[in-house]
Amino acid sequence: MKKYQIDQDKRYSFLTNNLNLNLPGIEIAPLFRPTVRKDEANVFYVDVCTADESRRKHEHYEHEPIVEIDVIWSPGTSLKDCVPPSSIFHWAIASHVLEHVPDPLGWLNQVLEVLPTGGTIALALPRKEYCFDKFRNDTTTAEMIEAWIHRYQVPSSRQVYDFISNSVSNGYLRDGFENLDDFNDCEKSYSFAEAFSYVKRIFHNREYLDVHCNVFNPSTIIQIFDDLTALGILNVRSWLTLSGDYEEFFVCVQKMGEPSEVIDAEQRLSEDYSNQTVKYSKKRIFLIKDFFTKKLRLLKSK
Repeated sequence: MKKYQIDQDKRYSFLTNNLNLNLPGIEIAPLFRPTVRKDEANVFYVDVCTADESRRKHEHYEHEPIVEIDVIWSPGTSLKDCVPPSSIFHWAIASHVLEHVPDPLGWLNQVLEVLPTGGTIALALPRKEYCFDKFRNDTTTAEMIEAWIHRYQVPSSRQVYDFISNSVSNGYLRDGFENLDDFNDCEKSYSFAEAFSYVKRIFHNREYLDVHCNVFNPSTIIQIFDDLTALGILNVRSWLTLSGDYEEFFVCVQKMGEPSEVIDAEQRLSEDYSNQTVKYSKKRIFLIKDFFTKKLRLLKSK
C-alpha cells in the first residue's frame, strides 16, 4: 500500500461513522467497488444505468464484479421521481462521484431531497495532488452557481476543455504514484489544440465525455458549502471526516432543512448544448479512462 493510500478498514470507518446503517440508505454509482455491502447495511444501489450497461462500458479492463442496481436515476429526471414513492432513506454515500457531475449543486439538492432533515451524505473526493487534476484550478462557488443556474446536464465546453487541456499524462494509473515527487516530471496529456478539437467534437456530435467537471479541495470545500447555504441554495451543515495526506478526502453533508432559493426548471437558463431534450447515444459515451487509453483513436475519428 502506497503511503498516501488509506487502509480500507479505516476508509470504511471514516465514510460510515456518521451514518446509521441500520436505517435505509443509498449508495450512488457503486459500480464494482461499493462502500457498503447488502449483507452489512440496509442499502439501495443507485446509478444512471443498469448493471448490464455498466458491464458493457467497462468490459475492456479487469475489475471486480459490478453490483446489481436497485434504482435507475434516469438522466433528466429527479432522483425523487426515480425512487419508489414510499421510500424513506436516511443517508447516502457517493464515492468519487461529485467531481464527475456537471451541476454539483443541483445533484446535491436532488440527493438531499430524498433524505429527511438530519439525513447525511458521505462524500469521498479525490485530491488533485494525487491524480490527473494536478495542474487544474479548484472549482469556485461562482462556477457551481453558474452550473446550477444553467442546469448543466452534460459537461460544459468549459469543463471539458479545462479537464483535457490540463490533465497530466500519467495521472491515471491504477497503482498511483510512489510519492508526490513523481509529479515533478509529469507532462500534460493533450495540447491546447487537441483539447479544443474535443470541445468542437462534442458540440457538433452531441457526445457525452466523462470528465472531472469539478476539482474540490479539502481546504476550501466546507467554506463553499457554507457560502451556498448562506445564499439559500443549499441548507446544510458540512464537515471533513478525513483530510490528511491521502489521495482522497471525505466530507459529510447534513441536511438542515429545505433550501430557500429554488428556481423551477422552466425558469432556469439552459444552453442548447446542455438541453436535456438532446438525446445522447450510448455509443457516444466515453469513460474518463478513455482519455488516457484511446487518445489517438478518438482524435483520428473526429
